[in-house]
Amino acid sequence: MLKISDFELYSIVTGTIALDGGAMYGVVPKVLWSKVEEVDELNRVRIAMRTLLAINKKTGCVMVIDGGAGDKWPQNELDRYAIENRPHAISDTLKRLSVSKESVTDVILTHLHFDHVGGFSYSNERGETLPTFPCARHWIHEGHWRHANAPTERDRASFLKRDLAFLHTSNLLRFVTGDNPEPTLKGVEWFVSNGHTPYMLLPIFKGETFDLMFAGDLIPNANQLNPAWSMSYDLFPLTILSERKEVLKRCLETGMRLAFPHDMKMAGAAVMFDGRRYSVKEALDF
Repeated sequence: MLKISDFELYSIVTGTIALDGGAMYGVVPKVLWSKVEEVDELNRVRIAMRTLLAINKKTGCVMVIDGGAGDKWPQNELDRYAIENRPHAISDTLKRLSVSKESVTDVILTHLHFDHVGGFSYSNERGETLPTFPCARHWIHEGHWRHANAPTERDRASFLKRDLAFLHTSNLLRFVTGDNPEPTLKGVEWFVSNGHTPYMLLPIFKGETFDLMFAGDLIPNANQLNPAWSMSYDLFPLTILSERKEVLKRCLETGMRLAFPHDMKMAGAAVMFDGRRYSVKEALDF
């Protein structure tokens, strides 16, 4: 557990997924990225899918940020991505902390790619898609919602209709708007990133000694602290390069920490810069 102001934070691994190494590291040659990643016979690297749970006992706020891939997968797609789900990871953590699913007040959808949003819904025995957290407000940037419902040919495979169905039919959706949104949750600021996908919504937890940003797919893991090590999945490589430099500069100047969504080894990190490259100053486990 990591304590920031009145929030208790927990990084929960909801499963792992195997993605093509070249896609994960873009123009970086395999001779370089293979030094820091293990690769399987299909050239895939295994990454974690992490959820961030934030609990504020003073206000009663229970926040879940990103939800993993979920379990609504046919076998052929499970095999394609070698998905290994931990379907009860979030609920088991909530149970251990004496928190019910109905007590979750807020869900943060950083963006709607299948490996981040699938766990926020499930299919019942009648084939209906229902929300995992039925009483929670589901926050997303309005610009990303529009993009996800009319994606480009290049990224449309990242958005699955089965994951978005409940958002269309429930009254749970809440929109954040603008390039510099006003805070909508006490103790949390928003950072809007457009490099990976339009209007990705990243929360920053404000602390007395340091802040913590859930970095989303802006900086998926510690290997990608190098600003140029971006993914082929990033729609706008030069934009994400600039955004990473902005966030890393803030880390150095203010001591802000990062929480990763996809790192297999650590929940997050404090960052340092030696004049040539950014790296992990301190690994965080919470």
